Amino acid sequence: MKKIYLLMIAIAICSSQAFAKNVENLFVVKDTQIQELTPKLEQALTSPTVRDNALYSIQNNYFIRLYQSDKDINIFLNCDKKEQEQYHSKLKSLGYKIYSFTDKDLQKKYSSDFSSYAELNDITIGDVKAKKNKYNPYNKPLKNKVIKTTKYAENGIEFTTNKVQMKSKIKKYVNGFEIIVTNNTDSNILLKKVETGDFVGLTEIAKKAAIPTGVDFIPIYGIIAGAKTDLEKNKFTRPFPTNYTLKQGNSVRLLGIAKLQVAPIIDFTFEINGKESKIQLHTY
Repeated sequence: MKKIYLLMIAIAICSSQAFAKNVENLFVVKDTQIQELTPKLEQALTSPTVRDNALYSIQNNYFIRLYQSDKDINIFLNCDKKEQEQYHSKLKSLGYKIYSFTDKDLQKKYSSDFSSYAELNDITIGDVKAKKNKYNPYNKPLKNKVIKTTKYAENGIEFTTNKVQMKSKIKKYVNGFEIIVTNNTDSNILLKKVETGDFVGLTEIAKKAAIPTGVDFIPIYGIIAGAKTDLEKNKFTRPFPTNYTLKQGNSVRLLGIAKLQVAPIIDFTFEINGKESKIQLHTY
């Protein structure tokens, strides 16, 4: 009987946690700066972790992030619906002019920031659903001949570029590039986007990219100079990652193809410790 009673209590606790619902709120604090407000807010909250203008507690199920907006501060709050009045009171007790407001676009942006922050920092608060990166790289070893290898490092991020010879007849027109990006910083980082006009990718192939010899790339499922290219196309023309969490010490692989005479230049945008960092990679 005692075991049944304990089981019922356990189920009740789990059920209450499962049905707990977090809500999001927006506030504006008039005429103040983040560096002034943060220490006071830290004192008012219970056991907060303070990082990158965010104050949060996994155990106490709340997340607050501050955004400077000219002379004011916008506050994004995610907390248990049952406790939102408690947090409202804590904010308004700080001695500033603080008002709640509604802005759907702003809330959508801040909510997206929250999801990215949670994924980047490996935290779970409430029912937040961190966006899962859909990047699907080709992970098997390449059997292509390596023509040249170059290395470059900046801001704790290392780039290794392997220029490779293609195996099918498209080697007459293009070379392949394998780029390994390694996070050697002291924390997880976000690879926000990768941009280049030098790779022949899905969109370029779809539009038919001209080759200097006068031979055109036929659309993606077609044939180049009579050679079937689906296999190498699938390896080398996958879309680049966006908002990809690259954990400390881990690497991510990018593949692309470029015309023989082209040494691709690739622009990377990262978020490192809350700050955006742009790195331009030269593959020559």
